[in-house]
Amino acid sequence: MSDPLDPRRRALAIIDHVLNRRQTLDDALEAVLGQHPLDRRDRAFAHALARACLRNLGFIEIVLERFLTEGVPAKCRYAALVLRGGVTQILFMDVPDHAAVDSSVRLIAGAKHRADRGMKPVINAVLRRVARERTELVAELEQDPTRILAPWLAERWTATYGQDTTKAIARVLRTEPPLDLTLRSPDDAQDLAEKCQAERLPTGSLRIARPPDVTGLPGFEEGRFWVQDVAATLPVRLLPGKDAVVDLCAAPGGKTLQLAANGAPVLAVDRSAKRLKRVQENLARTGLAATLVTADATSWVPPVPPTRLLLDAPCSATGTLRRHPDTGWLKSEADIEKLVDLQARLLDHVASIMAPGGVFVYCVCSLEPEEGEAQVNGFLARHGDRYQRLPVTAEELPQLETAITVTGDVRTLPSHWEDCGGMDGFFIARFQRRS
Repeated sequence: MSDPLDPRRRALAIIDHVLNRRQTLDDALEAVLGQHPLDRRDRAFAHALARACLRNLGFIEIVLERFLTEGVPAKCRYAALVLRGGVTQILFMDVPDHAAVDSSVRLIAGAKHRADRGMKPVINAVLRRVARERTELVAELEQDPTRILAPWLAERWTATYGQDTTKAIARVLRTEPPLDLTLRSPDDAQDLAEKCQAERLPTGSLRIARPPDVTGLPGFEEGRFWVQDVAATLPVRLLPGKDAVVDLCAAPGGKTLQLAANGAPVLAVDRSAKRLKRVQENLARTGLAATLVTADATSWVPPVPPTRLLLDAPCSATGTLRRHPDTGWLKSEADIEKLVDLQARLLDHVASIMAPGGVFVYCVCSLEPEEGEAQVNGFLARHGDRYQRLPVTAEELPQLETAITVTGDVRTLPSHWEDCGGMDGFFIARFQRRS
């Protein structure tokens, strides 16, 4: 007979791997659940608890700091995890209060270390208080949803986008995102929308409000679609023409599949052979073709100067918190500084290899202006004699005109299309080499 505490125990281990071992949530899930298999229902609960905790961690920390007059001793790391898990269940999950409190008390009672076990009365008292004050706490968060964010991100976004927009972003980040599908053939849209009970988006993607197991969806085995956030599809849509195309920093491959589905010969380059293997698997499932090259994109030189190129540069990925709530707790401003340097080197290299008249698109899934607007300004300052910006027009982005900046670049926010689930935050700019 399985231990009823086991799913919660595994969830706490996943959170520990992220916050204390600095692993991504995906890696933590693989490390914990791979070593300790659970049945489907328990695995889903463990995954949901870990995600809900990381998604709302900013506010959870505020609550614990308020209710713990002396804090949690540094040596009681497990007790801190139990508290976070308990608050998550009471405030953000459909778990009865008594079950959340009782399971947390039982977990701490079975802790390995005496110091953690000594926190049992504190945990019991704090979680009971959270349950009593749940209505007031939820109302407080509704008034200011930015409290779920890592403080450094809340501060940066408020300075960049203003308080109202940051609140709108945070509202979207509080909820589990829908599932977006990109179709191999636009002709399948009506059929797959009906079979998958999906909404057709203006850009051609399909959106499923309550994400199922994607491998069980009609059309998956036949390779008729792949999972890709709607915002991530825009860079390829904004790359004109049908000529051969280079996809730099190609993994995990959604944009490679898009380019291949458009009928163009694709040369996909990434430094990670492991990640390119996943691209190859998706190409095989969808019946699409591309040439894959393992190489460093800052120095790789194509056999022929490209007339079309997509650079999806490595970035802080702060625009993807809807799907990766660990990002805000794993990244810092120091990471952004390093990435900005890498992005500039990639842009400079692309400037040296494009064919005259060639067009390239630069994009990042980041909300940080240093990686977007400032990066583009720097590129034009260095290469404006040879390159010009190709502004994006409203006709190219149906029902996303508000995402087009005054300079003709694109800045999507998680709060765009908020009423139907939002989208990832992206920055996209388009350039042409002067003939």
